[in-house]
Amino acid sequence: MAQHTDGEPRHGSYLDVNTHKDMLQDVVRTSAYAEAIRAVVKPGQRVIDFGSGTGVLAIFAARVGAQVDAIERTAMVVHAREIARRSGCPGIRFHHADHDSFRSEGSVDVIVSEWMGHAVFYESMLEPLIDVRRRWLAPGGVMVPSRLDLACALVTDEALYEDGSFLERRPYGIDFGPIAGLPLRQSRLVSLDEHQVATPCCALGSLDMQLIEQTPALLEGTLLPAADTSAFGLLVWFEAELAPGVTLGTGPHHPPTHWRQVFLPFPQPLEVVAGRPITLSIAPPRDVEAQHATWAWAASDGAQSIRVDERESWVLSSGSGRAGL
Repeated sequence: MAQHTDGEPRHGSYLDVNTHKDMLQDVVRTSAYAEAIRAVVKPGQRVIDFGSGTGVLAIFAARVGAQVDAIERTAMVVHAREIARRSGCPGIRFHHADHDSFRSEGSVDVIVSEWMGHAVFYESMLEPLIDVRRRWLAPGGVMVPSRLDLACALVTDEALYEDGSFLERRPYGIDFGPIAGLPLRQSRLVSLDEHQVATPCCALGSLDMQLIEQTPALLEGTLLPAADTSAFGLLVWFEAELAPGVTLGTGPHHPPTHWRQVFLPFPQPLEVVAGRPITLSIAPPRDVEAQHATWAWAASDGAQSIRVDERESWVLSSGSGRAGL
């Protein structure tokens, strides 16, 4: 999963070795995948590693005794092939291909892929992975991960609101009116701790990787606040079941990973009343490679309602349609 960052054009792309280094340094992520592969892959089985990158997951599967096809669409595949050879796995078949161009002589028993972006949808690999599953996974085959759960919490740390409203305070005596309110209408990648969010959190839905057919149009949930507070936005993250008994999470209460959470700010604080349910609707980004990773979100407790579609806030927006909130 590549980070999305500004600055040097290659930074955060799959062609930047630092991107792969950051993922490999994520011991929580890499060790969990290694454990899951050992749990579900059997000697002699056929395995696809989709979006193989440096080939690490393919190597894990080959060490179990599987026959592995590793699919990587970037030129990193050249390095991955040599890495596998040097690591004692010369039999891995590396394919410089994507979900459309990959060809195989038959179905496979397991598909493993580290395809998730921040809060799952920050990249555009879900639909390609679904296509690979439809075409190549044998009946009764296994997906790693097997399920993704989306979760959400209210952000109670006022510092994020203060940061987002900086331009509204006329810094340097300058009126930034045309853009002053936009930072509080645009999502941000953050890494928050438990003390910065309210309890409890709520579920936004699950993706069963055996059954899902497309990116959900809408994620919905209900929060039941435990205490009165001021909320400054929503925090979204995912938890993954890689294999039975093997999980990893990216929320504020989980060990840190290279994944970050997505902060969906409120343009004005939401005054939360203990025990008063808050209904949430979140439209995740789609086709991220063709446009910004834009979200839309709404929260209502019956007395107050907040709705944001961040596509409306991008000055250089392509003019795509509104999200269905």
